[in-house]
Amino acid sequence: MIELVTYHPSAITEYRNAFWWYEDIRPGLGEKFSISVKEAIENFQHSPLSSPTLQDEARCTRVHKYPYNNFVPDVDAIRILAVFHDKRDPREWQARILKRG
Repeated sequence: MIELVTYHPSAITEYRNAFWWYEDIRPGLGEKFSISVKEAIENFQHSPLSSPTLQDEARCTRVHKYPYNNFVPDVDAIRILAVFHDKRDPREWQARILKRG
C-alpha cells in the first residue's frame, strides 16, 4: 500500500470549493462529499493498478455518489493533481500532467 499522499495546490482548492458548494446546498453534505473523496483515495492506495489509465499514464479514481474524479499521474507515489467535476474542461487537469507540479 502507498502511504504518502500529496496534493497539487489546485487540487486542494478544487476540493475545498466542492466541499463548500455541497455544504451550502445542505449542511452535512460537504462532509459526506469529503468522506467519499477520502474513500476513493484510500481505495487507490490499496489497489492503484485497478484504476483506469487516462492521458500520459495518469490514473483516475471515481468519487462514489458524486460527479468527481481524482487524477493521479504516478502509481508509485500518490500526488493528487485534481479533484475534478465531470463537466469541467479536462484540459485543465491534463495541463498539470505535463507540468507535474
